[in-house]
Amino acid sequence: MNKYLTCTTTIRRTTEADIPAVLAIWEDGRRALAEAGVDQWADGYPNEEILREDIAAGQSYLVLVSRTPAAVATIRPEADIDYEEIAEGTWLSQKKYCAVHRIATCASMKRMGLASFIMENAARIARENGCVSLRIDTHDDNRTMQAFLERNGFVRCGRIRLHRSGKMRVAFEKLL
Repeated sequence: MNKYLTCTTTIRRTTEADIPAVLAIWEDGRRALAEAGVDQWADGYPNEEILREDIAAGQSYLVLVSRTPAAVATIRPEADIDYEEIAEGTWLSQKKYCAVHRIATCASMKRMGLASFIMENAARIARENGCVSLRIDTHDDNRTMQAFLERNGFVRCGRIRLHRSGKMRVAFEKLL
């Protein structure tokens, strides 16, 4: 458990009943990125269709603080098409990894350590699925996320191209 969390904090798979709460959390994330001048999630992504796909795959996770939806992430313990090729560097491992996507925290619950709580659980889920690392990517201008990842043991590995949009992203990996 993260040292900054003082309330009862749990993580569980997202259900269809959670869709409105997750969409609201993603909207908070979209606003925070826009306010920071980061052109990420400005094109309607992520959206309800993607959330429903993540839920159906059992890969969307919701963090609850005292039973209140507080943060969300997709934790995918399988190969990700966006990570097949990397430019300007190399991955730390060529073995099985877990991809983490679409992390967002409710605006009223920022700076509580929820993103670190997500990463701790992503590492647990990865190990349970035989993965040796976590991979994640972010926008070039998302300095807040890049600094967070580096503080949490991730190494900048290079750049990847998103298949859905063709946009380049900074890629990180953390060995478990």
